[in-house]
Amino acid sequence: MRWATAPIPIYPATGSLSSWQLQTAVGLVLDGVGGVPDPLPEGVRRAHGLLAHADALERVHRPERDDDWKAARRTLRFTEAFVLQTALLERRAAARAHEAVARIPAPAACSTGSRRRCRSS
Repeated sequence: MRWATAPIPIYPATGSLSSWQLQTAVGLVLDGVGGVPDPLPEGVRRAHGLLAHADALERVHRPERDDDWKAARRTLRFTEAFVLQTALLERRAAARAHEAVARIPAPAACSTGSRRRCRSS
């Protein structure tokens, strides 16, 4: 009788799939997915009191109590933000790794005079 007291995940239904059909599909995926890599380092996860990624996925889709899906949602939100921030830092580091090309400043006449004079010189 666990199902009688457990929270029921509600998925947004579409014209062709009901919430119950989506729940069944998610259950099949969870049963067959096997090991899910955790994008958070162990120390970060522990420091913030978060669930393992596989546990969070299981609890958000198959909660036994309200606390299950709440903890799972908190973990998944943190994970999403962490992964996004990591990607942004990697992009910033890659951009900084490129050397900038030094440009010679324009002569003073170009900054105050007409552009035609600058092109001819």
